[in-house]
Amino acid sequence: MITSSDLGGGMETEIYRVEKNELLRKSYIIMKDDSSDNMNAATDEKIEKSCTNFYIDNIIQTSNCSSNANEFPFTHTSTVYQDGKLIQETKYRIEKKSSVLYESQYKRDNDIRKATYHLNDKGLLESYQKNDNNRKSTVWLEYTYFL
Repeated sequence: MITSSDLGGGMETEIYRVEKNELLRKSYIIMKDDSSDNMNAATDEKIEKSCTNFYIDNIIQTSNCSSNANEFPFTHTSTVYQDGKLIQETKYRIEKKSSVLYESQYKRDNDIRKATYHLNDKGLLESYQKNDNNRKSTVWLEYTYFL
């Protein structure tokens, strides 16, 4: 799908495409005034090595990488760049310990958070226990079933 819109000082053209079951976007901004041509820009989302990478003027800005959602351990890494240099990286991991027990870990810089999820016999979340900076809390859920 292709769209075009007038931004006032420039025209934006967006091109959407589906690749590997993911909707990706490419855009071009062309300024109307020749004296503003240094503000022209192009963005592009690409799938590279199972990661979705976002570029502005061919310089990487973000990268999102995930393993197969139906396989454990599931991992997701989100990376932010500035001028092509790594600024921040966030990692998330979910492990299946049994059919009713899952553990997750979130890590960004020196911040590590862990959680444990317990499911009931119907596969619904029964309790959630999280550890944030040595502070532990538990949430219990109750369900009412109507016949």
